[in-house]
Amino acid sequence: MDQSGRARRILRVSEATRSVKYRLRIAKAEENELERLPLDVALQLERHLQQMAEQAGESAPTDPVWARQRDAETGLLRFELQGFCVLYELDRATQSVVVRSVKRVRPSPTAVAPRSV
Repeated sequence: MDQSGRARRILRVSEATRSVKYRLRIAKAEENELERLPLDVALQLERHLQQMAEQAGESAPTDPVWARQRDAETGLLRFELQGFCVLYELDRATQSVVVRSVKRVRPSPTAVAPRSV
């Protein structure tokens, strides 16, 4: 199977095996974009979103960490990773990290890099 097929499977399998309070949800329109990601990028994206899910379960909505990650234009949380911009939000009502947009962009020297575990 090609890299994109594996990336999709990895992201979906992780939803079932994760032991964090918040779960990962991907907007239907973004599933096709995620399938096109190189496998290494998909794995890094998954790790970052899992970290955000863990952090969401441990912090208040007013925690300054969320304000620093907000996209000024959309108000959604944002991070860039290897030329891709990911916009997502925390849905505290459903305890979910919801991916709203995955777009290819030029890497920014000021982009917030995902923290490693």
